[in-house]
Amino acid sequence: MTLLVDKKDRIGYLTFNRPEVLNALDNETLQSLWNAWADFGDDPDIWAIVMTGSGERAFSVGRDLKKFKDGEGIPQIHEIFESFHNFTLAQAVKMFKPVIAAVNGYALGWGLTIALLGDIRIASENATFGFPEVTHGMPTAVGSLLLPRSISWCHSMQLLLTGETIDAQEAYRIGLVNKVVTKPALLSCAEETARKICGNAPLAVKATKRIARMGLEMPFEYARQSAELMRYILKQSEDVKEGPGAFAEKRKPVYKGR
Repeated sequence: MTLLVDKKDRIGYLTFNRPEVLNALDNETLQSLWNAWADFGDDPDIWAIVMTGSGERAFSVGRDLKKFKDGEGIPQIHEIFESFHNFTLAQAVKMFKPVIAAVNGYALGWGLTIALLGDIRIASENATFGFPEVTHGMPTAVGSLLLPRSISWCHSMQLLLTGETIDAQEAYRIGLVNKVVTKPALLSCAEETARKICGNAPLAVKATKRIARMGLEMPFEYARQSAELMRYILKQSEDVKEGPGAFAEKRKPVYKGR
């Protein structure tokens, strides 16, 4: 399988599994990714998601250029505005469950674009980041939309327009990743973060991510009103009663996501 999918202790795992080509993304891998993404989004037992790549050298180097050269993954003119590919990516951006990208090795082009779907990004010491599309004669599309939402405009333009790569420490310095750890500690660090998130009320976590996203995309007052409405609705949940009750009883809360 080109994508390994696993579920354990409320955490969903997505692992790119083409190490022989540095986890390059072909159509099969991307379609498996979107299918698994949708499955995790709908699964009430999944409260957080961890993405990584198999092997020692890469999260993903992006689109499989050999297959891309042969026409795979290149949208036809009539598909530009309404392609299934764009639809699945649009749905992925709307994921309201927290996503953690554990970036081992290369994260280039589409590999970095997918890493940017992570709300929290943790890099191994050997990680390398970049958008080389302009060096191959193509513009960076979705990555150009997502990157300035994560780091400053000038740092985004440096990466997007030069096609150069940066190492893990530079990625940390400019705010592209949350932390840098050793390669052996990468997955355990991502899992520890996921477990911390899963210890919180899942409805509140999803609502918080959704509110933050609204703050980026909507005028402030509209976003504030929507946020207050969402908070009012969640006040009717069992988890809202469980949190204060556990605090009063000096015990760890047991959230059920309802």
